Amino acid sequence: MVKVFVITGGTGGHIFPAIEVRNFLENLKIKTYLIVSPKTDFNKIITYNYRFDSAPLELKNLKVFLFNLYKILKSTIFAFYLTLKIKPNFMFIFGSYASFPFFIPALITGRKIFVFEQNSIPGLVTKIFSKFSHKILISFRETEKFLKKKCIFLGNPTRELKEISKIEARKLLKIPENKRTLLFLGGSQGAKKLIELSYSYSKLQDDTVLVIAGKFFNEYVEKLAGENFFLFPFREDIEIFYSASDIVISRAGSGAVFEMLKLRKKAIFIPFPHAKNNHQYYNALFAKNYGTFKLIKEDNINPYLLKCEVDNLFKEKEEFKKLPNWKEVLKRELKKCSLFIQE
Repeated sequence: MVKVFVITGGTGGHIFPAIEVRNFLENLKIKTYLIVSPKTDFNKIITYNYRFDSAPLELKNLKVFLFNLYKILKSTIFAFYLTLKIKPNFMFIFGSYASFPFFIPALITGRKIFVFEQNSIPGLVTKIFSKFSHKILISFRETEKFLKKKCIFLGNPTRELKEISKIEARKLLKIPENKRTLLFLGGSQGAKKLIELSYSYSKLQDDTVLVIAGKFFNEYVEKLAGENFFLFPFREDIEIFYSASDIVISRAGSGAVFEMLKLRKKAIFIPFPHAKNNHQYYNALFAKNYGTFKLIKEDNINPYLLKCEVDNLFKEKEEFKKLPNWKEVLKRELKKCSLFIQE
């Protein structure tokens, strides 16, 4: 029996695509193990086979560096243990540095590696290990110029979102049915800057404002209130919010970008300025070539500028380019591995 590890770390932007790939492989009758190192507690909404700890190696603080090094070494030993115990034929690796502990045993034991690079600019771990990987599957076509090995343009494996009518979604959320509606997203981690911006906007403009506050929900739920302002914690039923909204204001993680593209939803991206290699800015910049999006740097943002951009986006004609069907692309690549899919 062919066995596969699907390894991912980080936030929902890595974890949810990894789950989609896991589900896809299982539908092909492949024995799949989902192994995660999440920054946020996803226990209530995902099921996985194993969990490990990982961390970045940064020299800003010696104590933190040594502690992170300990976690990485511990997880690398665990990765060797799992690899020798289960003997997977392949490893599908998401999450860059977060999944680093599994690269070493994969190489030493001769497992084929499929790397999924979801950001427009790959991190150092991906750049190094891409040289030894069987395939590099990229979300943004432009990523190929940063990697020497030939890449496969996959797009991003986004979760299946069931759209409902705008009226039905607004009834479910108990919000006005006939007002312009904006949805603010900070990703699975939430984003204080966007929460505060959304509240300021709601005081300036009478649009309905929906905010997914993530882990910051409890901090803000008592502080912020308004007739047109609605604050929510992280929600699994995000499709209701997408369906209810006219425009989305979001960070520019690859997951958010590709969900907007898949749903053909107009959006304004405000990239997280401290993302590694400023990759969210480039995610948003490249995304503008595919859909009806606007990009505003966080340093420039204020509720008045946002109002102007929202008004302009409402007037703008909707245009979206077709993306690859990631399942078809991945299946084609897997068929090239004779052990993987048998007709």
